[in-house]
Amino acid sequence: MFGEEKRTQIGRTLQEKGVNGPCEKCGHNQFTVLDGYFTYTPQYDLTSVNVGGPNIPTVGVACENCGHISLFAAKRIVPQDF
Repeated sequence: MFGEEKRTQIGRTLQEKGVNGPCEKCGHNQFTVLDGYFTYTPQYDLTSVNVGGPNIPTVGVACENCGHISLFAAKRIVPQDF
C-alpha cells in the first residue's frame, strides 16, 4: 500500500508533467491517486493468455466524480522505485 507521502509525490509529479486537466469523461477537476501499482501484461498473440511474464507497471488516478480511471507508466512517474 502507498502511504500518504507516496500518493502526494505521485500527484505532484503528474501535475509537474502537465497531467492536471479535467476528467476526459465528465469534465470534473478532482482526482484521487489510487493505492498501489497496476500492471498491463503484453499479449504476443490472440490465441493464448500470457501470465507471469513481462509486465508494464502503472500508477493510477480516479476521477472523484465519475470514477474514470487513468493509468500512467510508473517508470516515468516514480523512476526511483525501479
